[in-house]
Amino acid sequence: MRNPLNFGRSEPAPAPTALLARLGPLAAVLGIVLAVIVAYRDVWPWLFTEWRDNPYYTHGVLVPLLSLFLVWRARDALALRAPSLVGYPVIALGLAMLVAGLWYSAYWIAGFSLPVVVAGIVLALFGLPVFRRWLFPLAFLLLMVPLPFDVWVAQWLEAPTATVSTALVRLLGVPAYNDGSLITLPNAQFAVGGVCAGLRSSIALFTLALFVVMVGTPGGLRNKIALLALVIPLALVANTARIAVLLGVANVWGQAAAMNYYHDYSSYVFFGLALLLLLLASGGLRCPLWRLQFGR
Repeated sequence: MRNPLNFGRSEPAPAPTALLARLGPLAAVLGIVLAVIVAYRDVWPWLFTEWRDNPYYTHGVLVPLLSLFLVWRARDALALRAPSLVGYPVIALGLAMLVAGLWYSAYWIAGFSLPVVVAGIVLALFGLPVFRRWLFPLAFLLLMVPLPFDVWVAQWLEAPTATVSTALVRLLGVPAYNDGSLITLPNAQFAVGGVCAGLRSSIALFTLALFVVMVGTPGGLRNKIALLALVIPLALVANTARIAVLLGVANVWGQAAAMNYYHDYSSYVFFGLALLLLLLASGGLRCPLWRLQFGR
């Protein structure tokens, strides 16, 4: 007999087992994220402090966001999911790097271990097919880790940058002389530091160019590699020109005018110059940066 109070059918409530089956993967992912956060509790403060204070890596906070964008764009790769045991040795390697970095207070090694651990988790949970599709976003994460460039590279750029800048202004009749990284004018004296040697703009420009060239720019792989190889030289050329103009300003208006009104703002202008040179080079190599193709 039909129940008169039953005016229509309602959807049955999901069975508890079905609900658990749906929540199981999500709970596992949240558990893994929490475990990574806890494991790297001594690395996060260093990483965020470096992004805030290290002049070479103020762009670092954008790198994980760009990687997440690339992973989201290739999310259809999850249809190829095939968990692999290969991921567990990779995770172990990353954790060993983390322990070694913390033990020796080499936080950049501990930082580098994070992309390795993430890559291992992707391999373990999703397998090689997904890993191959997400390889570039995972490798791109390495650029978020601040390296001790002051020790490795910057000090070697100071004297050559000062020498070339001094030679340029001498060609224009400015009475400048340099002794290593120290440049002397009749009315001023400057010391070219690591940040002023062009490495800062080189790192930021390379990170930006790598993302755009490898993701959204037409052209062959060989031409893209050639374009990326030009990034740092072009940034150093633009920075050398910036220092030469600084010397010219100081020669005419004095050291105070050069440092107070020109020094800080000129970095943005000559970063734009380096970007313009890169755009021109990309056109010559037939992988124009202005023809972005960010479709899936």
